[in-house]
Amino acid sequence: MLFKIRKISKRLEPCAVKVASTVLRGVGGSNAPRLPDLIEMLIKFRSDNRKQSAEIRNLNAQAEKHISENWIQWSQALEKRVKELEAVAEENKELKKQIESQRNRICELENKVEKVEKENEQLRNQLQEISKTHEHE
Repeated sequence: MLFKIRKISKRLEPCAVKVASTVLRGVGGSNAPRLPDLIEMLIKFRSDNRKQSAEIRNLNAQAEKHISENWIQWSQALEKRVKELEAVAEENKELKKQIESQRNRICELENKVEKVEKENEQLRNQLQEISKTHEHE
């Protein structure tokens, strides 16, 4: 490459040829950001990305925690309600037994009343007959 540069430079005026090379500039001299500033920007960018990712993971964890807590509260409330309903159902079974027992007792008493009324009627009839016979005597 150096050979080509010398060959070209022989045809041009002595100050017309400049060899290009990468130069790390210090303060000033260009509108482009300095290399340390670029590195600092890249580090800050990566740090910000990591911070945002951590915040997102934290928010997701909080949301999952709230969902879990709400589900636990809901299931506990539901379990409590099921127990209440089971107790009511058991109470209803007992009430149904009592009602059935009372119905049977009512039927028995109605039968007794009917029997007593028949006996009462018979006794009235007997009394009337006795009173008729005493009147005739």
